[in-house]
Amino acid sequence: LTQRPGELLHSLSASAEGLLVTALGAVRLDWNRSRPRSPVSVDDKIIQVNGAYNVQQIMSILSTQTQLWIVLRRPQVLPHVSLCALRRFDLVVQRDPGMSWGVRCTRELKTGLLTVSSISEGLVSRWNEQNPHTPLTCGDIIEEANGVGGS
Repeated sequence: LTQRPGELLHSLSASAEGLLVTALGAVRLDWNRSRPRSPVSVDDKIIQVNGAYNVQQIMSILSTQTQLWIVLRRPQVLPHVSLCALRRFDLVVQRDPGMSWGVRCTRELKTGLLTVSSISEGLVSRWNEQNPHTPLTCGDIIEEANGVGGS
């Protein structure tokens, strides 16, 4: 994401867990138009920017840098629940030789867990099409794969 230094700070609210997106400014609207598969939304939480997890460090980076690599965590709204809730599900796929997973992840340094950073064509996008109520989305955390967990 490219911004003028400090431009993103106008529509964020700080919390202990990260920065909450409270409004969509021009930068995010431009991002959303150019990347409809991974839009930024109000209530998304910025949990990492350019490798920093600490809220003060993130705010400093947003204030001074123009090129940003951002990891978001998105609340999941379930149709039968009125409040946002965390969801947990098993994703089971079989990968044929030469088939792409179609997912990029970043490893959280403190926990060792993988956070989904992008999804492209491959097994995960096929899963998402076939399982619309339990899609893997950007910001989701992969706690375990083939019996191996983070940390």
